[in-house]
Amino acid sequence: MHARSRLAGAVAALCVGTLTTACTTGGPDEPRNDPSKSTQSATPSTTPSNRPSPTGEPTRLTFGVFGNAEEIETWQTAVDSYNSVYGADVRLKSWPSWREADAAMRADRDVPDVFMLNQRNLSWYLEQELTQPVDELLDERGVNFGDDFSRDAMEGFSVGTSLACMPLSMSPRVVYVNTDLVDFATMRKRGLDVPSSMERWTFDQFAAAADFAAKPRRAIKGVYVDPTLDGLAPFILSGGGQVYDDTEEPTSLAFSSEESRAALERTLTVLRDAQLTPTQVDLADTTPQQMFMDGDLAMITGYRDLTPRLRQQEDLSFDVMPMPVLDSGATVGSLEGMCLDADTEDTAAAADFMAFALSESTLRGLARAGRTVPASVVVASSPDFLQSWEDPQNAAAFVAGMRNVERQPPGVDPDAVNRAVQPQLRELLTEPVLDLPSLTTEIDAASRRVLSPETATESPTE
Repeated sequence: MHARSRLAGAVAALCVGTLTTACTTGGPDEPRNDPSKSTQSATPSTTPSNRPSPTGEPTRLTFGVFGNAEEIETWQTAVDSYNSVYGADVRLKSWPSWREADAAMRADRDVPDVFMLNQRNLSWYLEQELTQPVDELLDERGVNFGDDFSRDAMEGFSVGTSLACMPLSMSPRVVYVNTDLVDFATMRKRGLDVPSSMERWTFDQFAAAADFAAKPRRAIKGVYVDPTLDGLAPFILSGGGQVYDDTEEPTSLAFSSEESRAALERTLTVLRDAQLTPTQVDLADTTPQQMFMDGDLAMITGYRDLTPRLRQQEDLSFDVMPMPVLDSGATVGSLEGMCLDADTEDTAAAADFMAFALSESTLRGLARAGRTVPASVVVASSPDFLQSWEDPQNAAAFVAGMRNVERQPPGVDPDAVNRAVQPQLRELLTEPVLDLPSLTTEIDAASRRVLSPETATESPTE
C-alpha cells in the first residue's frame, strides 16, 4: 500500500473526526473572494482570551518564522496587528531560510510557542516531542481548513488521525524553462516533438527540448538536474520505480530494483550527455542556477523558492513545466507548516494567535512575496499568487503538480539519507564509464547506514 494512500486515509479520518466541513481534493478552485479586499476567513470566530499571567500581564509568546524579507515583513505586520488589537505580547523571531531555522531550533533543543517548519524535518520534532496536534485547537477557533486548504498539503502534515502542524505552503518540483532558448513554436515548425499544452509533457519531449536548446559552439547546455534524491526521484517514480524499499518503514533505498534501474537507464541518456548537461568543468567557476540566469542553461529543476531569485535577473524570460512523464505523472514536494510548541506555557493563547496568523489577508501577503505556493485553495487561485504580470506565466503548474507528489516515508530524514549517498549519486551522473547495476547496489547499501544501521554491514541484496 502506498504512503500516499495511507495519508489520504488519515486525512479522511481527520476530516470526519474534527472538522465541520468536507476536505477539498486539492487543485485550484476559482477565486471565491475579491482579491482587492482584505479578508480574514481563517481568523478565529471567538475573541482570543490572552489570559494574563500572575503578574497581570498577557502571556508572552514567541513566533518563529523564516522566509524572504517581504514574507518576514508580512509576518511582522500580523504580529503588530494582533498585539495592538488584543493587547497581546507576541514577539517575532526570524531566519532567512528553513534550514537555518531548523539548525537553530535543533541546537537549542527548544522551539518558539508557534513556529514554522519544513515538513521534511517533521519526524525529528515528533520524535523529540516538541510539537502538539493543532486540528482540534484550530477547529475550536473557527479555522475552516476543511474547505479552504488543499488536501494534498493536509496529507503532508497528517499523523494518524491528527494534524501535526497546519500547512502554510507547498511546492512540487518542476522544470524551470528559459523560454528564449526553448522555443516550442519554432520546434513545432521544424517538426519536432513538442507538448500540446503547458500542463504535461513526455520525457521524449523533454529530451527534444534539451537537444534543441543546447548550442555547443556557444557553450549553452540544455538541462541540469542536481545529483540528489530530490533531483532524481521524480524520474524514478515516473518510470515505475521506487525511491525507498518500503513506503512506511524503509530499510534502504530501492535504486537497484529492476523498475528503478530501468527508469534510470532512460533518464541517464539525457542527464549524462555532456552535450546536453553541464559537466564538472562547466561548473568549476559557476553554479547551475547562475548558468540558467546568465542564459547558458535552458532548463533546471527546482521548487517555487527559486522564482524570486530568477525574477531579479534582467533580460531573463522563464516559465515552468511539470516534471516530464516517463510512464505516469510523479514528482516530489516541499511543504511548510505552522506548528505549536508542546511545552508552551499557555496552549490556548498560542492557538489563539496561530488562528489569527492564518488570516487570508496574511496568506495573500505571503503569496505576493513569490517564494511559496499557498496551501490555501482560495489564495492559490488568486492573482496574489498567479501574478500574471510576472514570470512564470504557468504558475498554476505549481498548484496542479501537488496532485502528483509522492510523499516520503514517515520518520525518514531525507537530508541524512541524501548525505549518505551523495558520492554515489554524483558518480551516477558524472562517472565516465557507468556500471549501473553495481552503482545502484552501492547506493542502496550506503543508504542503510541511515535507514537501518543494524544491517549496514550486511551484503546488499539485489
